[in-house]
Amino acid sequence: MADFFSRTIQAQPSPATVYAEPFAGGAGAALRLLEDEVVGRIILNDKNPGIFEFWQNVYRRTDQFVDDIRRTLPTVEEWHVHREIYMNPAEADAYELGFATFFLNRCNHSGILSARPIGGLEQHGNWKIDARFKPEYLAKRIEHVARRRDQVELHNLDALDFMTLLESRSAPTFTYVDPPYIQQGEELYMQQFGDEQHLSLSQRLEKTKLQWVLTYDDHKTISDDLYKGRRCAAFGIAHTAQKQHIGREYIVFSDDLIVPDLQVLPNRAAEYLEA
Repeated sequence: MADFFSRTIQAQPSPATVYAEPFAGGAGAALRLLEDEVVGRIILNDKNPGIFEFWQNVYRRTDQFVDDIRRTLPTVEEWHVHREIYMNPAEADAYELGFATFFLNRCNHSGILSARPIGGLEQHGNWKIDARFKPEYLAKRIEHVARRRDQVELHNLDALDFMTLLESRSAPTFTYVDPPYIQQGEELYMQQFGDEQHLSLSQRLEKTKLQWVLTYDDHKTISDDLYKGRRCAAFGIAHTAQKQHIGREYIVFSDDLIVPDLQVLPNRAAEYLEA
């Protein structure tokens, strides 16, 4: 979605110089916007301590991180070690927690942290646990990303508290909000995010003066309740969490945001839902 965000940011009368994500995850769009110099700074937040420590490893402990990537062998035995660390964050060393999160993301089915390894525990599948763990490529990618460490700010806050922090800043900020799914969210994410949290988020976005874009799974609660009356469009997106298929997601826009087009993904345009 980086290209769409780039066009949207540049379409504003006062284009944002900062890009922020309250639910950062892999932050692919953020990295691209910074690399392309669409914005001069990115602010990444994730309440999941494993994801936060992963980004700390990337930007603050780079040398140790890439050295360990290069020497690690992706095996099922190693997977069990890292899964135990990830599932018990309160007892884990910060660096090891960040590395475990990275390892599981690269070795698990569809990159889902709570999933089983690619190929299964018995490694009987067509694809094996090392299918997405290419040490030299990953190490070089992280070294490249880390060069912009002085333009990156990291936080481990609740999403609503993070938005309060953003509102206290003077720099114009574009905020991409990508919360856990309403459907299957508890299966895909470690941090609990139930009906009450989805409601609180919608109420917080209703009040904020930040410019934002929000994406969700296509649940009627989004268009008919939580974000009723707002511009909401649907677009197709490839999903591989269960079996590969084209699913549908919603994208919602803050009222003051100029939306130049609906080409959300390079090969998939969104369409506004009927009011």
